Amino acid sequence: MRTLPVNFLLLLSVWSVCVWADSGRIRQKRAWIIDSFSIEEEHPGPFPYKLGKIELDKSLVNFVLHGQGVDEDPKNILSITDTGEIRVHKKMDYEIDPKVLLLKFEAINKSNNEVTRLGLEIKILDINDHAPKFQKSVYEVTVDESHAQDKSVLTVLATDDDDSETNNGTFSFTIKSVTPKTDNVEFYIQQQKESGTIYFKGCLNYEKAQKYTVLVEAKDKGEKIQLSSTSTVIINILDNNNNLPEFSGKPGPEKVKEREAGVEVLRLQVTDKDVRGSKAWKAKYIIYGDKKEIFKIETDPVTNEGILTVVKPMDY
Repeated sequence: MRTLPVNFLLLLSVWSVCVWADSGRIRQKRAWIIDSFSIEEEHPGPFPYKLGKIELDKSLVNFVLHGQGVDEDPKNILSITDTGEIRVHKKMDYEIDPKVLLLKFEAINKSNNEVTRLGLEIKILDINDHAPKFQKSVYEVTVDESHAQDKSVLTVLATDDDDSETNNGTFSFTIKSVTPKTDNVEFYIQQQKESGTIYFKGCLNYEKAQKYTVLVEAKDKGEKIQLSSTSTVIINILDNNNNLPEFSGKPGPEKVKEREAGVEVLRLQVTDKDVRGSKAWKAKYIIYGDKKEIFKIETDPVTNEGILTVVKPMDY
């Protein structure tokens, strides 16, 4: 995992308390100490390493830390030496650990036994260690070739585990490639926070492309490094019925034996410029003038021919 600096801000509030045993009075003094330190999220070590030092009066002794990062979850991350040096013993992860650690520092003034208490607020700042992640690695949709260009084709979704209030956790969508490239259509994407909707300009044409493969990238806006990921969008084009079937060739007269039924009389051939095997290509035949329903006609699913058959015997 990448190692980048994360700033820790320590806000120290000091109360000096002296208890007078003979009179029961409590003398209290308050002071504020503000200092800043820097630490690396996912720091590889070696551990422990020095985070910084609290500069206090030399008369203070017996330094103790309590709270988050010490004796409260996440435990055993920080410690303090007898010189006021704060040390880090483990890695910290912005996405898992608390965003703010609240600690309490205590020390004793050896000259008068006053107890000094400091409130520490340690803020963890995010680093860019997560790339945006798509909800799906592959999206697939089928649209008719008559699909309007101002109508959405598909919406993709992505998330980033980094802080969404910073550039590390915000990202943008881009179409990186479209296969195949045709002159009749151009795809583009419009973003709405964590989603991106794909549209196109032009007209879809099944005869030019039956399928488009669109590679979409989500890339964050990290200041030091930018992380990204991609998702594949497959757009299947459905052929529209935009060609009429036409009879090819004229059948001649045919003969059927008297009282014969269940026999094929002839086959009618048609041509259709729509895609072979598609619904738009498949012909449907209808017989007119056969009031006694002596004949039936069916479509051959392989050749698209109309098969005319005698279903009732005839009397010469």
